[in-house]
Amino acid sequence: MKRKFLSVSGMILLILVLINVIILKTAYLVSENWYWCLIVSLPLLLVAIYDVRQKQHAMLCNYPVIGHLRYFFESIRSELRQYFFETDLDGKPFNRRQRSTREIMEAGGFKNIKSIRPANSSEE
Repeated sequence: MKRKFLSVSGMILLILVLINVIILKTAYLVSENWYWCLIVSLPLLLVAIYDVRQKQHAMLCNYPVIGHLRYFFESIRSELRQYFFETDLDGKPFNRRQRSTREIMEAGGFKNIKSIRPANSSEE
């Protein structure tokens, strides 16, 4: 018998729907103060539904709401690297600046490391 598992996006949507149902039920039965939680949970559900339906970004389609964290951290990447991680010139065998140049590909990719000139070399 073949089991069909729920996708990550389906699980996220299911969890958000359940959270909204629990908040509504609790607000109706226990205290009306719980309606304030819908200010956070309902927009998250709407964003998740939009993310699953859109087709431009596979990350958002597969991981709704959570995928936005990737784009957020990507936008502050330079600030994080500045304080916590290596700079553009650190790194072995190639630093970030060298990896982004064409010299590596012109030298045959990463196969032929010795034929690559240093970045500060002025030899032609």
